[in-house]
Amino acid sequence: MPNPTGAGGWTKGQSGNPNGRPKKNRALTTILETAGSSAREDVDGKRRSGKRIIARALWEIASTGRTSLPREDGGVEIKVEGAAWFDVVKWLYQHIDGPPNLRVEGAGEDGAFIVRVVGGINPEDV
Repeated sequence: MPNPTGAGGWTKGQSGNPNGRPKKNRALTTILETAGSSAREDVDGKRRSGKRIIARALWEIASTGRTSLPREDGGVEIKVEGAAWFDVVKWLYQHIDGPPNLRVEGAGEDGAFIVRVVGGINPEDV
């Protein structure tokens, strides 16, 4: 459709693409969504979606440092310690609360920037 104004732009409130930008097909996201939605047997014998099984396992790791995962031969217990445990906890918090807000407040005496976490946990309070 040609430009109705003839001046190189569209009239205010009109668009050259009235249907909008087409949605992108995110192949990996679609594949993961499909796989995570399918039901499978959990360690207690009940059928749950893959997403629920993963969510249960992540919370168990964060709260106890161990979890059980279903397998065809009966399941396996996983123990997570140290840096790996911290990575799971950090990942959970980033995906639930989002990353902490950072604020750059200026340069210190040595010229380095001072970065403060806003709305996060103050390490001095722990």
